[in-house]
Amino acid sequence: MESETLSQDPSKYRLIVGNVLAALVASEGAASASVLRELSTAERSVVSDWAAQARVNLDNLDSRGRTKLLNIANETLISLAVGNVNPRDANAKLGTLGILSPAKYAAKATPRLLETLSLAGLTLKDARDAIHHPDAYQHLSPPSDFGEDDTGRPSLFVRQLNRSEADPADWLFVIGLRTGSAINMYTALRMFGDDVRLDRDKSSPVDLLRAFAESFGLDFKIGGTPVGKFCVYKSVSGLDSNLQVLKSSEGPEIDQYSISLFVKLNPKMDRTEIALAFVADTAAYRRSLARHKVGPSKRI
Repeated sequence: MESETLSQDPSKYRLIVGNVLAALVASEGAASASVLRELSTAERSVVSDWAAQARVNLDNLDSRGRTKLLNIANETLISLAVGNVNPRDANAKLGTLGILSPAKYAAKATPRLLETLSLAGLTLKDARDAIHHPDAYQHLSPPSDFGEDDTGRPSLFVRQLNRSEADPADWLFVIGLRTGSAINMYTALRMFGDDVRLDRDKSSPVDLLRAFAESFGLDFKIGGTPVGKFCVYKSVSGLDSNLQVLKSSEGPEIDQYSISLFVKLNPKMDRTEIALAFVADTAAYRRSLARHKVGPSKRI
């Protein structure tokens, strides 16, 4: 087959695999088929072989099928990239870039994660399963004009907890920062299909998180600049990372909320760079959990 011939030319094959991986990362929901159709003949041959191997339908590529193909692309790139390099060093580089297989990341808990798991009636094993065996995942990377980031880059993982079509989808959503081959897990959220409005053509993990923020989020400012309810890779003028929740002109004042904020200052550009930020109304989130009969975990 053509892909087998290509694999004998490592440099050409590496380029093709990289292009296929980029297309898979860019594809989401109903847009997947159109993005993949734009691949070259050689690239389509490679992805077709992978689809056959994973039993994935390219004409109707859902998030689970996309994840399977991403995993194969990741493993292929790793085998091409490692060579004689120390595997640990190679994994660290690939992990930061977001092209390491999810199962190969070390999933590390933080105190904040344990609090959010308890509230959502889940355990640490649930969070680690979401990292290592996700139904969908997305590694976020900064724009080229952002400064160096030594604190890590956000990664989003989704694992469906129920499989019954009769009930609303029940998702575990884990937010972490990846540094090398480790994922530091900061937040676990329980999301339900009847609480969020998710378009079929916009069904990536970041889209799901944005939909959650629209349902349970609060408007806020960073450094005095309004940014809405949800923010991913945006910069605001000045060196001020202070977050201020805005008061609503309608309804009672909300005094219980949780902040998820990954931000850094860039003195060279005189700006604050936001990787990911949203503020959740804790009381509303608790009501959703109670409505879906979810109580706090007795053990983590």
